[in-house]
Amino acid sequence: MAVPGEREVKNMLRRRVLVYICVIFLTFETFLLVEQQKKITTDVKLTEIKYSDAGRFTGAENKEHNVGLELMLNKSEGSTSHDRGRGYITTTGSPKSQNNEFILKTTDESSEMRGQNSFNNFKPPDLIKKANPSNTIEQYTIKTSYSNNGLNMTDPEVNHRLVNKTIPEVNHPLVNRTTSEVFNDLNVEGENLIGQDKSPFLNDERTKQRVSRLVKVCQAKQVEGRVVRVLIDPTNTMSYCVNHKIASTHWLRVYRYLWNATYKGHVSSPYKITKMEAHLSPIFKMADHSFSHPWDQRLIMSTTRFMFVREPFTRLWSVYIDKFILADNYFWSFYGPKVARINNMAVLPALKPCYHFTFRQFINFVVATGENPDNMNDHIRPIHRLCNPCDFKPHFVGKLETMASDSDTVLNSLNVTWGEPTSWKDHRTYQEMETIIEFNFHLVKDLRLLTRCLNPVSLGKRILRAFVLNGYIPQNEESVLVKKLPLMKERLLDLVWGVYRSTNRTQAKVKTQRQELKIKAFQTIPLQLMHKLQQIYRMDFELFDYRLDPPEFFYNKKTV
Repeated sequence: MAVPGEREVKNMLRRRVLVYICVIFLTFETFLLVEQQKKITTDVKLTEIKYSDAGRFTGAENKEHNVGLELMLNKSEGSTSHDRGRGYITTTGSPKSQNNEFILKTTDESSEMRGQNSFNNFKPPDLIKKANPSNTIEQYTIKTSYSNNGLNMTDPEVNHRLVNKTIPEVNHPLVNRTTSEVFNDLNVEGENLIGQDKSPFLNDERTKQRVSRLVKVCQAKQVEGRVVRVLIDPTNTMSYCVNHKIASTHWLRVYRYLWNATYKGHVSSPYKITKMEAHLSPIFKMADHSFSHPWDQRLIMSTTRFMFVREPFTRLWSVYIDKFILADNYFWSFYGPKVARINNMAVLPALKPCYHFTFRQFINFVVATGENPDNMNDHIRPIHRLCNPCDFKPHFVGKLETMASDSDTVLNSLNVTWGEPTSWKDHRTYQEMETIIEFNFHLVKDLRLLTRCLNPVSLGKRILRAFVLNGYIPQNEESVLVKKLPLMKERLLDLVWGVYRSTNRTQAKVKTQRQELKIKAFQTIPLQLMHKLQQIYRMDFELFDYRLDPPEFFYNKKTV
């Protein structure tokens, strides 16, 4: 029989064992979470495989056998030696830029990732051939060829739909140039800073004004920034410089549609591509390009280039809604603690980042991180820091405020369409609603992220709140819809779209409500903070011709 002293010792040992078990369990769970984040926030690493300036793989096992794409630019100089290798970049963003939006991506593997030595089998397109027309839509086949141990192999065909477009036999005015001309274009100064004379958009007076504005500012001031991420269409004629929260999801979908860079292969419309897949799918048909690599820079500058911009204050308001009103595991987990510290709030456990930030607290975070703009997240970093127009030299600058017409202008230049709208499901507002609901439900319900913070009711409330702030549903309808929660995503979409249609929500009504709520939010920001925001985004205001002190945001402003 154990004496009282022995019993106490045994109880103490039991408690210690339980504590050790708990510590081990928590450590293991934290390790799994960290590993999960690493897999998502870093790009696919191609071990020992490099992609040289000539378009060749230079891995040790293929160094002697690869016969890659010889570019026209290199051929013009008779160059056969290329020793500046670079890592192959996927569409999720380069390791340097870390452009990932989300902490977790879809887990399906693409066809290019299956099979033995699949990385070695992929080559960039070096042969473009026109296929037989199908109905009224011409389809083109892009074949990639390579040599493997002396055998000529052909990669699976990549079909994309280009309506009424004849693929040029290297006749594009920007492609059919010598290498010296390309380098001259890269190093031009003064009035030739942006190649206006080569733009196919010059018939548009608004485009002339916007490009002319860029030329004047670039000539007058030293604009800091880089060209971080550029997408090029399959015919190597049109380049898009990516900036987040400026219709980036739309253009990523369009380029994936052109490349057929989806899990399902060909899709009938870019909107069949989910937001998650558009940003994070690890398919290698569509590569990222940047000015960090000379070969990329020369290729980009040989194309027609376009970018989209947005009024800086409105962009910040959009980021707040998308990343802190709606569910976003990456922002809540990674930036939530930073926002909390800056606002002297308690930092919540990593596995339960259930923060509720006001718009002013978010702006405090922006101002604090804006002291070093290059360290800011891509969603709030000034546009010229991610896509310096003085280096990128765009031929077309679209604005989100005129998105409908500007988008049509670019798509017409690409001669690409996915058919006329055939039902109310093709309505842009419906597609935006569907994207928001689909992504948030996928994040919480399917991937089981943020489940310690959100349940079906609270998730639905956040979605409805975002729809009110965006002007999609009237403010007085929000409380009515909340009483009907929880709902499945299909039912929720039908319900909010029904309210949109039954209340006759014209674009004017949507814009008016959105503007009123945005002004109300900015009225909570002290004047000193607004002045600091002006300093952070001053160059964006100047380059893209936005007013530095919008009266609706600065009128009757508090001083503290």
